Amino acid sequence: MATTLLHLLAVPMLAVLTLAQTTETIPAPGQPSHTGVPGTFELTGDSLVSAQQLFIGTENNVYLVDKVENNPARIGGHPAWASEWTLTSDAQRTMDARTNTFCAGGNVMGNGTWVNVGGNQAVTYGGAAAASQNGGGPYDDPDGRRSSVRISLYACILFTRLNPAFGLFTPKDLWD
Repeated sequence: MATTLLHLLAVPMLAVLTLAQTTETIPAPGQPSHTGVPGTFELTGDSLVSAQQLFIGTENNVYLVDKVENNPARIGGHPAWASEWTLTSDAQRTMDARTNTFCAGGNVMGNGTWVNVGGNQAVTYGGAAAASQNGGGPYDDPDGRRSSVRISLYACILFTRLNPAFGLFTPKDLWD
């Protein structure tokens, strides 16, 4: 009995002694570590687009969405309105936003798709009004609708400034 009790006390004590001798430390959670001069700013890269919206997609990637404007970075034959920034390498890449990304309204769907909603008129390059406000041109609206298309994956909550209510749309609500 005494040997077993001594054994039970010795094993945790050995573990504590072993841990105390380790020189490695685990970094504290929070901001990525970066050495810099306190009270100063440092440019570490180019976001490629202005950040009207910015959200963290993964532990290592930040996504930026701009309004439709003539940014110098280009993708798919038009100015880029979205980009991805990889934090560990400070690498950036443009992303092809397929709609008018005006304003700062949106939500993340259950499948990870980012829904961006806005409220200005249809515009073309440089922010000039589009010839047609009903679709067409560089921001083609093939089905001719003027409002958003219902998305059947999971749910999306949309708020409006003019009406203090909100809606929660689920697949059941959309198809019943």
